[in-house]
Amino acid sequence: MDAELRRAVTGLEESRARLREESLAPLRARREDVPAADEHVLLGAIAAVVESVQELTGAAGERRTTPDTGLALTNASRTLAGAADLLRGAELRARENA
Repeated sequence: MDAELRRAVTGLEESRARLREESLAPLRARREDVPAADEHVLLGAIAAVVESVQELTGAAGERRTTPDTGLALTNASRTLAGAADLLRGAELRARENA
């Protein structure tokens, strides 16, 4: 693995660990519901992460070697774009209802 690819993979591994530790763990440990006035903030932050992963799959798809990898990354990118759209819609509705 060359240095650029190793850097990208390491960054992803570190990002995953940080998300789990700094975002997922506190949400799981939380005993109260997220206040309605704050739901849009949480939804927006999650949407931004999903959008970033969607960008990542798109960029990786442009650099793939095999057709199977390209297909998987293209399908993942489309699915993630749809998920981000759903989250952005929910964010908008939560903001309007707050």
